[in-house]
Amino acid sequence: MRRIIKARQLFDKHKPSIGFVGEYLLRNMLHSLISQSYGICQGFVTYKGEISRQCDIIIYNKEKKSITKSYGELKIVNAESVVSVIEVKSSLSKETFSSTLKAFEQLYALRVTNCFLFVYGQLTRRKLDNWLFSYKYQISHTEQYFVADSSLYDWSDMEWLPNSILALESNKYFKLGFISEDDGDSIGYTALNIKDSKDAKISCLQEFFSDIVMSNCGGTIAMDIEKYSIEDGIELFRF
Repeated sequence: MRRIIKARQLFDKHKPSIGFVGEYLLRNMLHSLISQSYGICQGFVTYKGEISRQCDIIIYNKEKKSITKSYGELKIVNAESVVSVIEVKSSLSKETFSSTLKAFEQLYALRVTNCFLFVYGQLTRRKLDNWLFSYKYQISHTEQYFVADSSLYDWSDMEWLPNSILALESNKYFKLGFISEDDGDSIGYTALNIKDSKDAKISCLQEFFSDIVMSNCGGTIAMDIEKYSIEDGIELFRF
C-alpha cells in the first residue's frame, strides 16, 4: 500500500504514468492476496462473440476455461470465468466517469457483475452525486422512458454500477449497499470514514482490497480497523 501511495506522489505531474504504474502495483498487490486458483491480467472480456472495451485489471478463475487468446500481457478472457473487473484512473472528471459507467454497462451485458473503480486523484461526495444523476438523466432520455421519481435510479439501472469507488488522494471510499434512514430503507453509496482503535484515520485501501478479495475470491485480509463512520449517503433506489 505504501508503494501505491508513493507512486501517486512520484508521478503527480505525469498522469498517464500514474495510471500505468497504478495498474501494475494493484495487480501485484492482488496477486499476493488472492488464491492461486485465480489469475490477474489486463485485456478484454468476451461473451458469445461480443467483446468488451479494454479492461485495466481482470480477475478470473483459472479452473474454468478462461483465456481464449493472449497477446503478450493482453488477454481475452471468457466472461464465465471473470470474477471482477477493476478500472484504474489517475484522475476523474464528469466525462471520464461517464465513459467508465458506459464500460461497466457493457460488461454487465456480457454477464460481468462485479466491477470496481480505483481513482488516484480526489473525489467528493457532491461530485459523485452530481455525476451519477447526470448519467441517469442521459440513460432516461436515450432510452426515452420516464421514471415517476426522476431523482432516483430504477433497479435495472443500478445493477451495473460499480460495487465500490476508491479515491486515494482524498482517502474516500464509496460503497454500494443498503442505507437505512428514519424515513425508510434504500440502496445507494455510503461514504465510509474509516478509523483505527485510536480514532485516527487510516487508508481506505484496506477496505478496497478486502471487499475485492473477501466478496469475490474467498480469501481474507487481516485488518486493523475498529471504527466505521458512514457519511453522506447517496440514495439511488428507494424500497
